[in-house]
Amino acid sequence: MNDGPKCLSSSCQKDSECHAAATATSCHCLDSSEDISAEDCIKEAYDPCSSVPCLHNATCASVPGNLDFTCDCPMGYTGTVCETTTSFCDSYFCRHGGTCQDEPGGFTCLCAKGFTGTHCEINIDECLSNPCLNGALCRDKIQGYSCYCVPGYQGKYCERDVNECASEPCLNGATCLNLIGKYECICPLEYTGINCELEINERLSEPCLNVCACHDTLGGYYCSCPLGFLGDHCAINNDECASQPCLNGGQCIDSINGYSCNCTGNGYMGLHCVPFRWSHPRHNNGTCEDTTESDVCHCWPGYIGSHCEIDINECSSNPCLCGKLPSVFSYHKASVMCATVLLDSQVSLQLFNLVHYTCVIIKRFPLVDNYSND
Repeated sequence: MNDGPKCLSSSCQKDSECHAAATATSCHCLDSSEDISAEDCIKEAYDPCSSVPCLHNATCASVPGNLDFTCDCPMGYTGTVCETTTSFCDSYFCRHGGTCQDEPGGFTCLCAKGFTGTHCEINIDECLSNPCLNGALCRDKIQGYSCYCVPGYQGKYCERDVNECASEPCLNGATCLNLIGKYECICPLEYTGINCELEINERLSEPCLNVCACHDTLGGYYCSCPLGFLGDHCAINNDECASQPCLNGGQCIDSINGYSCNCTGNGYMGLHCVPFRWSHPRHNNGTCEDTTESDVCHCWPGYIGSHCEIDINECSSNPCLCGKLPSVFSYHKASVMCATVLLDSQVSLQLFNLVHYTCVIIKRFPLVDNYSND
């Protein structure tokens, strides 16, 4: 309600009444029992947010009796009534080298390799996919991972088997066998050791028996057997009786490097059990005549004895009679002189030059008395 022309220009707000006075106007607010000035009426009755001054769905906030208001702007806007567009990336940042990208009503972080999350705050564990093979240990790292291989494997993922034989560790012609994480050397017979580096000394096992000498060779040995033994290890006693050396039923007794014949009771004798009558004399080429009971030896002239073993000394009887003999006498010289004289006299002589003696034997010759050495 307006009273008088002054109220026509009154600033009383709606839902209030204007009362004209001589000097001024007053407003009577419907919710108040008192008349107040137009200015106060505006403050009390006017709500500045009623006109929705805030833009972009911002929230308007006012205080009763106060003509001011504030706008609570949504993300991406600013200004008194949220009229200005702002960058979301100005308020938010991406971590670990991520790049912020504005989008309508928000932002997106483009994360560096190895990170994820709204702000790239999460380190991706690349080991979760089990990239390491053959029992390798996976260690997560920034923007990646590392595989720690078990012995015998190599490569980024430990996918390749290491060839331990590539370095040729086996010696002396051994064969290298590549295994998982290791190698093995198959040695020739004459070598041993991890890498076949040791020559086997076969003599250490003392393979040669019966005091024979063992000689080590490359990959083997040989035994030098003493007399009476044979075989690779001198283990065989050579049976000298195998050739049946004992005759006439004699018993052969084998021994080391020899034998003996037992001829007892069978009428034979000697090393091989030969008959008595068949044994040849051992002296001076005499001949043996077999008899029923024993043997008889016929000796050459100059020898006697049951086996012709005695040499007769024909000079012992001083047979040389040559007259005057030299003052320095010896039968040897005298015999020579006698022989010379007799030969010169054309006397028949028989000369015997016997073993061990030099003496001229004169038979059936006349006695010479007048020999002189002048």
